[in-house]
Amino acid sequence: MKPLQFIKLVLLTLLLFVSNNNSFANPIVITEAGTLYSYIDATDKNSITDLTVTGYLNGDDILFLREMAGSDKNGGSTAGNLRTLDISGASIVAGGGLYFENPEVGEFGTEDNVLGVAMFAMCDKLTSITLPATLSSANILAFAFCENLEAINVPASNTSLKSVDGVLFDYDMENLYSYPQKRSNTSYTVPVSVKSIRSYAFQGSKYLKSVVLPEGLETLEQGVFYYSEQLESINIPESITEIPDFFLGNCSKLSSITLPTGLTAIGSHAFASCVKLQIVTLPTTLKTIGSIAFADCIELRSLTLSPGLTTIEDGCFKNSGLESIAIPSTVTTIEDWAFWNCRQLVELKMYHNSDHIMPFNNNWMNIDYNIVLYVPEGSFYAYSNSDGWNDFSQIIEFEVEEEEEEPPYVEPMFIEIDVALAGTLYSYIDATDKNSITDLTVTGYLNGDDILFLREMAGSDINGGSTAGNLRTLDLSGASIVAGGGIYFENPEIGEFETEDNVLGVAMFAMCDKLTFITLPATLSSANILAFAFCENLEAINVPASNTSLKSVDGVLFDYGMENLYSYPQKRSNTSYTVPVTVKSIRFYAFQGSKYLKSVVLPEGLETLEDGVFYYSAQLESINIPESITEIPEFFLSNCSKLLSITLPTV
Repeated sequence: MKPLQFIKLVLLTLLLFVSNNNSFANPIVITEAGTLYSYIDATDKNSITDLTVTGYLNGDDILFLREMAGSDKNGGSTAGNLRTLDISGASIVAGGGLYFENPEVGEFGTEDNVLGVAMFAMCDKLTSITLPATLSSANILAFAFCENLEAINVPASNTSLKSVDGVLFDYDMENLYSYPQKRSNTSYTVPVSVKSIRSYAFQGSKYLKSVVLPEGLETLEQGVFYYSEQLESINIPESITEIPDFFLGNCSKLSSITLPTGLTAIGSHAFASCVKLQIVTLPTTLKTIGSIAFADCIELRSLTLSPGLTTIEDGCFKNSGLESIAIPSTVTTIEDWAFWNCRQLVELKMYHNSDHIMPFNNNWMNIDYNIVLYVPEGSFYAYSNSDGWNDFSQIIEFEVEEEEEEPPYVEPMFIEIDVALAGTLYSYIDATDKNSITDLTVTGYLNGDDILFLREMAGSDINGGSTAGNLRTLDLSGASIVAGGGIYFENPEIGEFETEDNVLGVAMFAMCDKLTFITLPATLSSANILAFAFCENLEAINVPASNTSLKSVDGVLFDYGMENLYSYPQKRSNTSYTVPVTVKSIRFYAFQGSKYLKSVVLPEGLETLEDGVFYYSAQLESINIPESITEIPEFFLSNCSKLLSITLPTV
């Protein structure tokens, strides 16, 4: 190569290097707030990808950074390409103009050492940011709709805020402010220290499929999981009493949700456009459901509204897939469009008797009046002569059953315990608290003595007799069951049983009639029959996603391959259930005592039904028995008092 050609090649290489190196190697030091623009040439503003700034930043400077990171003052797009921003050595100060204004959110300027409301909201080019060491507080929405943000960092010297794995908290980790939208993890466990998850904290998460919220969480603010489109499962702890507006709105892969037993209100748009949501269990404490709360939930087929509910707000179930709806007599207000465009609706059940008929409002629904209207016994004449209601072509009376007595209210008491030595659980709980604890999380090692202690806390002694315990929610996900200790259950009709390593034992929690929710250990390797027999208030059995031997689907317990169905909670609120096609065996007393099931579909290919599968399922009216079944077991449908007919397999 000729010398001249070589020199040209070197110069060209250097030119390309310079043109592609859009980071500032040395930090910009701003001595006077409001002058950041003067340090960056206008031709470079939209080319810089990596920037470090020290000194003083006011509203004008923050707006300039926003524009570099892809968003203008109103949240509109810019041509900026700033990906990585380090302002750890900077200080935010009051002054300058507004950095953000939006008619739906508000308008905001800087304050001294405060991460302001919506400060970097909609900066969609930003992937990583390191905040100032001098910040003293943070506000909500600071990183809302930053769709490419992977990490929010805080210098270790900051004593007001903290970043853990790129997630932003206050220093004591009681407030979770922001989870980056593009953080790549598919699951996340919120730290147990967190008391409040702030507005839109997880909004738009691109990869999260499951989230575990801690017992003891006190507040969920608006829109926490809004548009988290990959989210499939989430627990809501018993400590939560209100679901906020837009809570899980547009979580398009969420299929089921179990709500806390003490919940009193569901906010507007809380579950709107959760298009795969099929199962919702509403607690009896619920008083109001906000506007648009379940709108566009096209897979939601049936819902039992809880006695005690008083208000159904406008558009609540608009465009949903509801096929049946039962409205309790406590409802005094149904607002416009509540059931508008519910085109799948085939039956409406009203619990208001002839003395308390609600005036019909044509704006509730635009339905075919050929759907069946069910009314309380003795109310046919009153409904058929009442304006609006008399337009229904089919009005059928039904017998209103006496309402079940709810367990007495107990003031919630939350405890977390780590049992280092099996057999010593009793030593961690004061005798005066044993029967008062309602929510318990246990980690460590549990033998037979510990299981018996838990049984007594949950309402049952070693023989299945009643105790004064009030334990409702039990989380053993971080515990391990080990052999040893005494017998946890003995009964002349069933037998006597001790613990084995990592085994959910026979009748382990049988007859624990106070238990409503349980999360089993992640370490379990197998399950036995009757583990939850006669647990009459049990609503859900949960299994951690990390367990590879067992699985819970919508609160129902299976082996991991879903070939064995072990237990269907007695108080699961659905009136119908389709057993998955993978199931080959339904184990002993699996559906025993179901309080609400009216119909069950068993899969073709089912091979075995064990004893007492539907024993005392008092509401069961219909069931198919597939041709693959050749033997009907003992006590199969015994005491199913509403079963009218049964067709047996031809073979």
